[in-house]
Amino acid sequence: MADGRPTYLVRDKLYCLQRSRRPDAIDPDTGERLADVLMFRVAPNLARLDREELRDLVVEAWLTRAPKRVARAWLAEHGPADDPA
Repeated sequence: MADGRPTYLVRDKLYCLQRSRRPDAIDPDTGERLADVLMFRVAPNLARLDREELRDLVVEAWLTRAPKRVARAWLAEHGPADDPA
């Protein structure tokens, strides 16, 4: 982003970005606004996800924005996001 926050693109299409501090992202232990909040193009309710589910979500978000040829090649090499192999 123009303000220096990281963004994640595939072929110039945004699928993930780091949000700025917002009132809806609060650390439940300290009450402070979180500075490290990621926003995914297809990701509601991230707080309910464990690490593996988050990984799968990032992969799925990337796959929705990647060119079909690139996505097929990635899937051929890595398998579906929910495949443990």
